[in-house]
Amino acid sequence: MAARSFTGRQHTNVSYFVVEAMFVLPINTDAPIRHFPWGTVTLISANTLVYVAAAFGLFRPDPYLLTYGEGIHPHQWLTSLFLHGGFLHLLGNMFFLWGFGIVVEGKVGIGKFLAIFLSLGIVSSAIEQICLQNVSGDSLGASAAIYGVMVIALLWAPKNEMTFAYCIPIITLFQIGTFELSILTFASLLLSIEVLTTWWFDFHLGSAVLHLIGGLLGVGLGITMLRQNWVDCEGWDLLSVMTGKTTQSLDPYRSSAPAYSKTDREKRLHRERFRNRLAGNSRTSGAQRSVRATEIRIRQLLAEGKPRAALRILNDCRHLKPDFELAKKELSELTQGLLQAGLWQEAVPLLTEYVHRFDDSIHVRVQTATILLSKMQRPVAALRMLEPLDPRQLSSPLRKRCREVSKVAHDLIDSGVLELSGQSI
Repeated sequence: MAARSFTGRQHTNVSYFVVEAMFVLPINTDAPIRHFPWGTVTLISANTLVYVAAAFGLFRPDPYLLTYGEGIHPHQWLTSLFLHGGFLHLLGNMFFLWGFGIVVEGKVGIGKFLAIFLSLGIVSSAIEQICLQNVSGDSLGASAAIYGVMVIALLWAPKNEMTFAYCIPIITLFQIGTFELSILTFASLLLSIEVLTTWWFDFHLGSAVLHLIGGLLGVGLGITMLRQNWVDCEGWDLLSVMTGKTTQSLDPYRSSAPAYSKTDREKRLHRERFRNRLAGNSRTSGAQRSVRATEIRIRQLLAEGKPRAALRILNDCRHLKPDFELAKKELSELTQGLLQAGLWQEAVPLLTEYVHRFDDSIHVRVQTATILLSKMQRPVAALRMLEPLDPRQLSSPLRKRCREVSKVAHDLIDSGVLELSGQSI
């Protein structure tokens, strides 16, 4: 990320060197985006237009810089956010605003996002100007606000991944490509570099300190919005992840049972079709288009070998439309992808859903029972999964496998393994 340009005391900013000298720029994320990022696009456009206007001499930027030691000028708390010291400064900031902005705005919408960004920028600028009355110099740039947005993204979507484009502009090592890191990993790395930079320069004022001010403000604002339920992270925020209270930590066996039987589902679909005919609704609704877009995105992620990302998209869609169902092929591919990745607990609810929805699920039922027993130490749940099967209708290998699972499950129960809310203790 480009450093907030500070001319009062120049220090080499390590994160600026590491990120921008290698041209590491966020370009995409698998985080669920419920709102089109109009606010992020607006901020990027405004910053770019201001930079171009200043570059062509349409106005003098000096009166709008955040000045130190020249009194308090509240208008500069806002105007300095839209000024940049050069093209690379602008480029780095705008890419990072895009990468982390769409994550935050995607959860709260344009109004709250603009309020978040401007509040972070204005408050951090106010703190700088008020506290640095004995320092001569000035600063400009939106980096402190962007660091605050990055920290909020870290708090709200730590497990989501971000795709970064990179370029190493060294002749002997020249390379261009992309890589993926979780928001938790990348943001933690960047913040660690800033802390080390601050320590290295004996906590003297510099870009790293200004960035950390924005980051600390982001911590306070992000946690406050979580505590006040002003944002819905679906149980995947950093606090929930750290305390093991994520959505997937719920009992995967009990919570995965459908809220309606196959007959109920058919009746519900029939009622929906009947209502649509009465309403003369022959056009595709916005909700239906959204569902199709979700299905396409899930197929893309599965084709790219990203089952965890596909699961997040599915969970996000079901949060808005609880009765959303994947097609048989995609549901099977998603569960197998999760199993191959060793994500047993995440796969079990989908395996159970498959069992309830489709008739040709005997093999899946046995597979699920085996996973519940061998990977999750849940003998009672495994026996419940096998209970509907009639041994006389099973092939010899499946019948043998069921007997083995049943025997081991009863042995575990006899040895004292208990399940509380479906979990072994």
